[in-house]
Amino acid sequence: MRLKTSTSCVFLILASGAWWLSSPAHANNGAIAIAYPIDGVLIDGKLDDWGDGHTAWPIAEVAAEDAPEAADFSAVFRVAYSLPERALYVMVEVTDDFDVQHAADEPEWDQQDSHLLYVDAQHVPRGSGGVLYMAGKGLRELISPPAAWDPANARASWDDAKVAIARHGQKTVYEWRVELGEDLEPGRSIGLDHLVNDRDPEDEDNTAVLWGEGFGKSTRTWRLGDVLLLERDTALGRLEGSVAWQQEGEEARLDHVRITRIEQPQLWVQAEVDDEGRYAVELPGGEYRVSSPYRLTHPFGGDEPPRRIDDAAGVSVTLSAEGVAQAEPLVLRTFERPDYLFGEQGAFAGFDASRIPEIDAFVEAFRRYYEVPGISVALVHGGKVVYHRTLGVKNQLTRQPVAADTMFEAASITKPTFGFAVMRLAERGAIDLDAPLHQSLAFPNIEGDERYRKMTARHVLSHRSGLPNWAWGGPGGWRRGDELELRFEPGSAYGYSGEGFNYLGRVVEEITGKTLEQVLREEALEPMGLTNTFFALDEKQEETASIGHWHTFPSWKRRATEISVASSMHTEARDYANFAIGLIQGAGLKPESYAEMFRPHTTLTKEERDTEEEQHVGLGFFLRDTPFGPLVEHGGNNGDFRCKFGAVPEAGLAYAIFTNNNVGGYLADAVEQYLLFGRREAQAE
Repeated sequence: MRLKTSTSCVFLILASGAWWLSSPAHANNGAIAIAYPIDGVLIDGKLDDWGDGHTAWPIAEVAAEDAPEAADFSAVFRVAYSLPERALYVMVEVTDDFDVQHAADEPEWDQQDSHLLYVDAQHVPRGSGGVLYMAGKGLRELISPPAAWDPANARASWDDAKVAIARHGQKTVYEWRVELGEDLEPGRSIGLDHLVNDRDPEDEDNTAVLWGEGFGKSTRTWRLGDVLLLERDTALGRLEGSVAWQQEGEEARLDHVRITRIEQPQLWVQAEVDDEGRYAVELPGGEYRVSSPYRLTHPFGGDEPPRRIDDAAGVSVTLSAEGVAQAEPLVLRTFERPDYLFGEQGAFAGFDASRIPEIDAFVEAFRRYYEVPGISVALVHGGKVVYHRTLGVKNQLTRQPVAADTMFEAASITKPTFGFAVMRLAERGAIDLDAPLHQSLAFPNIEGDERYRKMTARHVLSHRSGLPNWAWGGPGGWRRGDELELRFEPGSAYGYSGEGFNYLGRVVEEITGKTLEQVLREEALEPMGLTNTFFALDEKQEETASIGHWHTFPSWKRRATEISVASSMHTEARDYANFAIGLIQGAGLKPESYAEMFRPHTTLTKEERDTEEEQHVGLGFFLRDTPFGPLVEHGGNNGDFRCKFGAVPEAGLAYAIFTNNNVGGYLADAVEQYLLFGRREAQAE
């Protein structure tokens, strides 16, 4: 893969699982290798003590238009283990005509030739945390998951690992020894993967190859390949099979099957399914069960809403050593979502306490249908919180339940919170909504485009700034100094932009002389009575925060180290309901400021909106009509967190829904439909 050398961009892609990237295509990547016992190996970068019988597996997954020539750059690896030492041995041999080292005092992996080794010793099917070891000349770096995700792997350190790097002609050898402790047992599988980085002289780009496809492996260990730890005399058979759907016309495609040894479930792999629905894999003899690794047809995103897969579906097969077994076809079926739970009209109509069990049943049924690990929901009726529920778990691995104070990433719901703060500043004359922003603070990255001098706070808050959503890969990316041209002249069109909000945030800091944390606390949290809402988490707050998930697999990314007024808020439904109540009561602003904030400034075209109803943009809020009156709303999508908030001020109604996975938006949409529109709207979708 041709990679730009900026650590702030590339490192986030490969190690931190940056939320603004596109969603992953699949789970375990289908790469499978076998490790046999070894002894007498010295970690010295020499190959003579490895002996015979350890297969050289290619590291050849290149995500690029033009793959490098093998003579210029190629890599293979061997893997083995020592049971007495409880240690994994890995040898990577790279053929490269240049040996490039980083000359800096603190070398970085993407600025030189280097090797990244990913290890998930626990290899829990529902997604344990792994460890990323990075090595190059003068480079030793380790990234382990936080204890909130995986307490076991969070204890990893360089005391458990040793690596030697040696150059032999045009070959570079990375030789590893990693202690796995009790997780190392013959007859089981572990997660493993590689990234080998090639840096050539006077070349601004890198070439990177991986063992199995997919990035973000250190934060999404379900993207690693599988290594079987087997005894030397273990004979292998070949297991073959196919996948089909019970429903005629089902267009979903299962890209992998999970194959688990029944008598030894710690031995499991995921085999790739080809375009014809077939799979084949070599495994030790035994009884196996073949099943879907997912419970949704499109677990990581797609053009259509996912459908629930019957997780009881599976086939058992006996594989004899050195034989070939043909498994019966794995026939999958899907369930219709429980739309029968919608009422004839929105549940807010005629609401009283007797409806609460019905709401409980609806929320839980749709949570289970979409396999959302955890959710926090609060409903406001008559200007008061009448319903608050937390359901499920905040971490699918540890099974720790969602509590009343468990915080979720609020993603873009940060925007209306900041917009409210800006309106308070404008009301006092601290900021002019129609003054060009550059007069207060220049934006060097776009100064080459003269049109930017017309950009105002009103343009930003109504998404007419001309900036893209994220111009440089996410919050803080602008610091690299890359130049950019606007997509259109400010004020002339609609274009959703987090980048614009964060520019306005910097302007607010400049104008007020205060930090964003101070501004948001004084102008939003305190006036609206929010006490469990934060824009950057400290260590103690992190303990109560939920972990994000892709489908049911826990993930982790580094929390925001700086406040992003477009995306970094953490909160929960009961606390954020206070913000909705404040909007209903007209708190913190004069009536004319509310009228301006909730006035349509932008009308979206049918292609731009995501609703059946006509949709507009106010200042920090999206607007549309409902049977109960005008709705002010905003959704949030940080990838592995999805959420939704809305209020109908004139009717005293509101809802706040926060979820901790990538499909939680479908659940939030269903709850919104249930509350506001009922069955007629659900059938119109």
